[in-house]
Amino acid sequence: MIIDNKALYTRLVELKVIDNSLLDDALVESVQTGDSLIEILLSRDLISDENLGVLVADMAGAPFVRLERIAIKREMITRLPESMSLAKLALVFSEDEKEAHVAMADPKDVATIELLKKRFGKQVKIYYATERDIRFALFAYRKEADLSKQGLRYPH
Repeated sequence: MIIDNKALYTRLVELKVIDNSLLDDALVESVQTGDSLIEILLSRDLISDENLGVLVADMAGAPFVRLERIAIKREMITRLPESMSLAKLALVFSEDEKEAHVAMADPKDVATIELLKKRFGKQVKIYYATERDIRFALFAYRKEADLSKQGLRYPH
């Protein structure tokens, strides 16, 4: 887990963006079910995916990227095998001669970052993207690939 539930709870209380009683209930559910506080806050629509993403990125010390706002080229998404992208929740969204720009749901995953550096043979700049955003980008790519096999285009 990128951010500890208690640290996230404390930061949200400080920011006063969610009513304390609703936040307390979400934390209790998190403890009881073992689900992350992030998952519970999103499932209850207590905060938007993007706003929570900005906060988590700030707490993790990583730049935030919203993939749904970027036109990602097919060749970028396929730089990593889909199985790895899903397992590590990582997605290449841009690349130049010097570095690859990778969105990750856990920008503190040092082992994956080192693997990416070896795989690409260059520096890797890591950004935080929410799990939902990464999964949606992968789903949209898969949908587009399926349509192109049928000779159709995915509407953008």
